[in-house]
Amino acid sequence: MKEKVLHRKGTGGLMLVLTIVIYVLAFAAIILGIAFGPLPVFAGIVVCCVAWILFLGLKVVGPQEALCSRCSASITAPLRRTAFTS
Repeated sequence: MKEKVLHRKGTGGLMLVLTIVIYVLAFAAIILGIAFGPLPVFAGIVVCCVAWILFLGLKVVGPQEALCSRCSASITAPLRRTAFTS
């Protein structure tokens, strides 16, 4: 079996920033919702309770370390670069 090297341009840094922005907006909705009514508070709490799932897909791959990515029960490729991956 021969190893297939896949070159991915994107990293998980964008996903990390997007998730943090979602959390900031959710906390802002909670804080502003105190003045404007219960709906923004409820929406912000629901987003905070669900958005942590986005962090589960982020993995840190260090030097001399590999991570196998499984999609649909088949191993697609080992990730060997030092970076955030998603």
